[in-house]
Amino acid sequence: MKKKSILALLILLLFFSVNKLHSQTKQQTAEAVAKESTEQAKTLVRTENDLKTGNWQDVLASFFQLGLSDIAGKNRSLEFKANLFALKAKADSTLLVDTNYLKQNFARNFQFEFALKLDSQYRFNGLKAGFKIAIVNRRDTTVLNLLNTAADSLFKVSMTRLQFVLAGFEESLRKNDDENNFKTEKDSLLYLKTEALVKAQVEADRFNSKVLPKEFLQFANIDSIERNFTRFDSLYTAALSKTRKSPLLTFALNGTFLDQPGFFSEGKAELVYLLGVTKKGRNLELDLRANIALVDTVINTIKDRIEFNATGGCNWAIITASNNVNKSLVEFKPHFEYTSILRGVYPGEKKEKFLANAELRIRVMDNLWIPLTLKYDLKDNNFLGFLKVALNMNAFKKPAK
Repeated sequence: MKKKSILALLILLLFFSVNKLHSQTKQQTAEAVAKESTEQAKTLVRTENDLKTGNWQDVLASFFQLGLSDIAGKNRSLEFKANLFALKAKADSTLLVDTNYLKQNFARNFQFEFALKLDSQYRFNGLKAGFKIAIVNRRDTTVLNLLNTAADSLFKVSMTRLQFVLAGFEESLRKNDDENNFKTEKDSLLYLKTEALVKAQVEADRFNSKVLPKEFLQFANIDSIERNFTRFDSLYTAALSKTRKSPLLTFALNGTFLDQPGFFSEGKAELVYLLGVTKKGRNLELDLRANIALVDTVINTIKDRIEFNATGGCNWAIITASNNVNKSLVEFKPHFEYTSILRGVYPGEKKEKFLANAELRIRVMDNLWIPLTLKYDLKDNNFLGFLKVALNMNAFKKPAK
């Protein structure tokens, strides 16, 4: 049960309480509700996407991500990630209906990855392509279910009481209509006041009596209803926070081909594990990664070179939005890196390497991140720096205001 879905249910109850309107108006109302429900589903997915950390988005994008890596280095690449569900939903919006959305578990957890390799002059010299799938994803808040919980009980009690109050309010308006004999349906108090209630709930992020029509507030005391919804909101927010810190395990497989006919350069398999280590406050998550690569190079006449790489550290949201602690603005990830050449060591190359790394990621806009990675060789005392720009693109446009 999601907050936006709850608002949609409130809207439906408000509309369906007006059960004696003309059939044409009912049809228009049903169409409006269906359209609003779809827009709310899009808004929910967009909102949850925006609240993800930049580190999380790099691991598994919700929609599309465009990135430019190693901007100042020699191994530049233009990267693109596309979520399978985002592609399918662009073609078929009915997938956003809750019953259909839940069936798209594989598509929501599968993404394509492509990268154009560029030389120092930004000329194309290779292609990288592959996929990534979330083997374990318990942090998808868009499918959060609070059924048979304390929050669910509060919601049911509040909705039952609200339905009763709305029925009484509707009856009082209907009597007023009968006494005044309005010429057209849209002139009636019943129509105008019901429309006002609907508009108030559509514009509210949560149940808030301050945005309701004063005639409705004068008719009934809904303080207890609002208190219950406030308690529900608190439980819902706590459940969201816990879910966002749950485990995420992904597996990726990709291959790189240089700008030479049929020249295979590298094949790589990677595992990434993220786990929140805080229950409250700013996001802090454990970040563990390991990959193994099979490299085929003609430069050193070494075939089937095998490289192993592993990193471990924590990503910390050091600065968050003032109105939402879950929305990170600046993230800092200190981590260690270990590299081992299992086969095919180059002449004069060290078989193993230990690095102490630090990654600083800054959110320039809602969907634009600039990550800067610094690497320090613990043995040779050398610094390396890598700069990247990552743009996370939403699949659904924001509704016009």
